[in-house]
Amino acid sequence: LASTSPAPRARRPRPRPMAPTMVLPPRRLSMLQLVGLAGGALGGCPAGQGLDSKGSVCVTCTEGQWSDDGSSECVFCRPGTWSQDLAAESERACLECPRGTWSSQVGSPTEDSCQACPAGRWGAHPGLADLSECTACPPGSWSAEVGATSGSVCTKCPKGTWSQVPGASSARTCTACPPGTWSGQVGAASLSSCRRCRRGTWGNITGASQESACTDCPLGTYQNELGQANKSVCIQCAPGNYSVAEGSALCATCPPGTWSGEFATTRCNLCPEGTWAPSAQSLRRDMCRPCHHGGGCFLAGGRSIEVTMRISALASTSPSGRDRSALLAGYVRQIAKACRVSKSSVVDTSGSNKTVSLGQGGIVTAFVLNIKHLSVNGLAAKLYSARFRSAITNQTEEVLGAVPGTEWVSVAMQPKIFTVPTTTTSTTTAPPTTTTPRHEEHRAASTSAGAGTSSTEGPEGPRHEDHTGSTTVAAVTTRTQRDAVRQHLDFLEDNNGVPPPASGVGALLSAAALLWARA
Repeated sequence: LASTSPAPRARRPRPRPMAPTMVLPPRRLSMLQLVGLAGGALGGCPAGQGLDSKGSVCVTCTEGQWSDDGSSECVFCRPGTWSQDLAAESERACLECPRGTWSSQVGSPTEDSCQACPAGRWGAHPGLADLSECTACPPGSWSAEVGATSGSVCTKCPKGTWSQVPGASSARTCTACPPGTWSGQVGAASLSSCRRCRRGTWGNITGASQESACTDCPLGTYQNELGQANKSVCIQCAPGNYSVAEGSALCATCPPGTWSGEFATTRCNLCPEGTWAPSAQSLRRDMCRPCHHGGGCFLAGGRSIEVTMRISALASTSPSGRDRSALLAGYVRQIAKACRVSKSSVVDTSGSNKTVSLGQGGIVTAFVLNIKHLSVNGLAAKLYSARFRSAITNQTEEVLGAVPGTEWVSVAMQPKIFTVPTTTTSTTTAPPTTTTPRHEEHRAASTSAGAGTSSTEGPEGPRHEDHTGSTTVAAVTTRTQRDAVRQHLDFLEDNNGVPPPASGVGALLSAAALLWARA
């Protein structure tokens, strides 16, 4: 054995392991399991159960689920509801989230899934399924209350503020109206609710709640823009202009017969007696020129003037019917009183007496005839006075009522001969001539051997022009004489038959009026 080795032993194959087996102890199946197995086999489950994931066995529905009898699956409670019942047999087991709350969870097993509506929102109904179903406070309001159940919790933004944010949770969202504006509206939802201070005013208050926060520009200044925020926007009236009221949107020009060389003036200087400035906006006293022909600065041929008033209250309204008649009659009364004439001596641009013409933009025009007691300068002193402007303003308010904003009246007058607008045509050896005299400075015509001469008064004195074919002018002159007689009749009517102060012309007109009346 020492020299030899034993032969190797052959390996025995390792036996393959056997699959393990499980021996289940014998037990009895419950009736519920047997029914579940049978239901799975038949495709339906009893109420409160549903098939498992393999679809072979009916299992009990858990919290947040339910099923009807014969259903093959458990149904989740919808959003906005919850249920903590096992084996729930109908959807009635899913309870709604209370008012003021919401839940987007499907199959919620507890009420804790119901979240309160946040500040700025409220829920009036139970079972809300999304945050968006909580109603937002409208723009212009806010609420800090959580879980609110009514819109009454939404507080409106105060006057002088606005907010365009829906569902705002704080008063900080209410933005103050900027300087130069104001708002008296509660719960305003946009910047447009902030009304701009009117022309002629300015305001530097943030969050102003009433128009009184807008301050008038002082006398002698004007401001023609809306919504201005500081006093520096009030501009001084330039020389030749004036401002008669605080809060003016523009300066009035110094009318004929006056002058002013100063800034920010509130009145224009009257030309001295016997002189007249024919143009508006005169800057110096030497622009008041002597009246060459005398007669109190009236034009040769008649003691009459044209009066023009611009009334701010009439710029945006046009009275009609009885109001219009009352308004014009009141203006006639005030003009006649200031000029010391009868109401019949006040005529409109068409020649109708006891009335005035009312045009666009609040422009009132009238002619005053047969002036006897005042010179042109005296008339200017009366018509340009604050007393007369106040009388016109009061007359306007008496008929139309108070007008929002600053009311103002500017007055201008000018010596002018009134002629009735007519159009006549005559045929002579010369070519036909058509003449339409209307509100001319001065025209007097006479005929002599088929030729005539007209005279027009200007600043330098009378200017003469020769005319031919003057038959038309003669016809107009005859019409003017007839109008004079009519006006004299009106004078007698207003003065109970008492004629004007005795004069050659007055006596002649009285006799002519009597003959005219008898005819």
